[in-house]
Amino acid sequence: MGGNRLIYDEPRFSGYEVILDVWPDVFAYGILLLPKNLCAGERRPVVVCAHGLEGRAQEIADPKIDSQYYHHFGARLAELGFVVYAPQDPFVGQEQFRIIQRMAHPLKLSLYSFILSQHQQTLNWLVGQPFIDSECIGFYGLSYGGKTAMRVPPLLDRYALCICSGDFNEGVWKMTSVTSKYSFMFDDSYDLYEFNFGDVINY
Repeated sequence: MGGNRLIYDEPRFSGYEVILDVWPDVFAYGILLLPKNLCAGERRPVVVCAHGLEGRAQEIADPKIDSQYYHHFGARLAELGFVVYAPQDPFVGQEQFRIIQRMAHPLKLSLYSFILSQHQQTLNWLVGQPFIDSECIGFYGLSYGGKTAMRVPPLLDRYALCICSGDFNEGVWKMTSVTSKYSFMFDDSYDLYEFNFGDVINY
């Protein structure tokens, strides 16, 4: 597998679907937005923009999709001159991605084990592009993308910074309270419970 194709041709940027091999039968997919005022030999900062639960990379990158949560903010960043990469994360399909999480646990893995490898491969590819400033790659994640921001960039040296948006909570309280209506105890988000979470990364 592996490759890319043009999917957006906007006045100020072009957009490409990107597919990268990670492991056999596992790939990384995303959308790359390139400003059209990029000069030959110029290197620009990159913003990796991660969607939330049941989100799609297109909601971030497609200027014609104005969803209530994303408002195509990736396209707006590209219009401002940033290179943008919007990965498609696997937390879609409702119960389907949670089954992957359950199957991973006996192997001492989690869903983020796969997401981590997808981002590692994506970063390897990005830094090899002639228009990328490899010292200026930032990560912005919204909601479940914010969970990715807390779990993936700290483990990968090539991210210069990360922003967790829409997922700042008192995590232990929100996952264990039996009195608050906002508690995850009362919905189907059983994928959120991770061993030693409170001691290592509570936020």
